Amino acid sequence: MIFFDISAIVGFKSHTLRGIGRLVKGFYRSIKHTTPTVAFLPFCQNAFFDRLISHLPKGRDILKNNINYPINAYLKMSREDLAIIPSQTDTPFFFPRKYLTIVCDIIPFKYPDLYGAKSNPFRYRVSRFLERKGILNSFHIIAISEAVKKDLITFFGLPSDKISVVNPGIDKIFIENFSVQASENQNKRFIYYGGTDNRKNLSLILALSKIFPSFRFDLIVPGNPFKNSLPDNLRILSPCSDEDLVMHLKNSDGLIFPSLDEGFGFPVFESAALGVPVIANDLPSYSSLFGDSIWTFSKDIKSAADTLATFLNESKSVKTGKLIAARRIAEKFSWENAVASLRNVLCSLGYNV
Repeated sequence: MIFFDISAIVGFKSHTLRGIGRLVKGFYRSIKHTTPTVAFLPFCQNAFFDRLISHLPKGRDILKNNINYPINAYLKMSREDLAIIPSQTDTPFFFPRKYLTIVCDIIPFKYPDLYGAKSNPFRYRVSRFLERKGILNSFHIIAISEAVKKDLITFFGLPSDKISVVNPGIDKIFIENFSVQASENQNKRFIYYGGTDNRKNLSLILALSKIFPSFRFDLIVPGNPFKNSLPDNLRILSPCSDEDLVMHLKNSDGLIFPSLDEGFGFPVFESAALGVPVIANDLPSYSSLFGDSIWTFSKDIKSAADTLATFLNESKSVKTGKLIAARRIAEKFSWENAVASLRNVLCSLGYNV
């Protein structure tokens, strides 16, 4: 039996509607009715230890992962079973059964200062020690992009044959609502959605809102990531359903995505599949695929402002050509293809699915 961890979509978590939550939800929906040899289990839950850990002031998530995961594995899995843990940050440093880790990114190892290496060095070292152990002790590793596989080889010295690449899919709502969005009557409204941690580089959007005061920038995020008061043209909107997200994107001039690093970049692929222009930081996880069918900039604000101005000045025909090209690339990333790739990996490891 194969057990797939669904901790990311159990209970309310801000990331349920993005990132790891989207990945787990996609596999869960695509596999649960078709593959009886895969069972879905929230390894993070254990009623007894949850009650004990809830009284602690700090470190609750780390303890839950490193206590609940191995206990549930020991109680519910046999030695012949395999667990699939879809987030390297959840993988415990000790797991009593064979497991496969899906690595979404190793960004905290690449940008240590963004994750408290200086401000909270003890917590940073503990978290990275546990994360590294969880990855290195995996029976096999799945990277969600070639860029992540390259990072694993570079930073951890892992052999290439221990890592397989399985690209996630895009939910059908983005593919089925495709229409080319290249109007010359621009609203000058741009959308960002996703996380708010430092590597998302949302300060760049704040800077753009000051450079372009007549534009509107809407951030669909869990909470206000800025400490200071916001300019009138920058709004914080609550996370919403995919149906509402599609409407927000359709009523905008495009997605603006300034993240410093991504393992995959769901918003980029989803917006491209929908026919919405993408203006994003130039990252290998998606720029190597989309090429010049999306608008990319360097990390600095001047490059971002220049790219935004260039985008607005381009003709409708140029935009249309780029959007159609980006759509053709994005629509290849279906959950059917993702599940087929995962099955191929599992079969190569000796598991019939």
